[in-house]
Amino acid sequence: MRFITTILFLCLFLSQSWVCFASQKVITTEFQIRDIELAIYRFGADCHRFPSNEEGLGALLEAPAQTPQWAGPYLNRPRIPYDPWGKPYIYIHPMQYGGDRFDLYSTGINGVDEHGAGDDVSSWKGYDRKIYSHFNFDFETLLGLVILLDLPVLAAGYLGMKVWRFFRRRQQDSKPTNH
Repeated sequence: MRFITTILFLCLFLSQSWVCFASQKVITTEFQIRDIELAIYRFGADCHRFPSNEEGLGALLEAPAQTPQWAGPYLNRPRIPYDPWGKPYIYIHPMQYGGDRFDLYSTGINGVDEHGAGDDVSSWKGYDRKIYSHFNFDFETLLGLVILLDLPVLAAGYLGMKVWRFFRRRQQDSKPTNH
């Protein structure tokens, strides 16, 4: 009985955890972009310019040549992070696609550079909620999804338990009794 209950709770947990994991990647991307964006602005305040395309985001960690005002590192990390999908962030200065003074974005879940459009997560628009909407559930939708996904599992577990009890009773009833 405990085994069946454990299996049922494990199914409930696993069916919900994929939603949290996928949503966490999008949120992590937004936080990393904000962190890098702030570091770029701190670099700009000290050096009176933004890193060039040639210097890239590496200029936030190591002083570019002939930049005596550099007061970094500007990120509290040993290296520039990759997005949660394992791709490097794209930095373009001056901006070309929609950023304020520079473009900073992740290629998103599909890994294709769409210049901040499509499923890309960017500093100027965040992420497209229509594309990532299956990761953003309100409580009622999430509850409905859990019921939809878990009800068959619970029903199968319940029926399996009833069948097991039926055959167990039948086996006990067929044993000869000693009077």
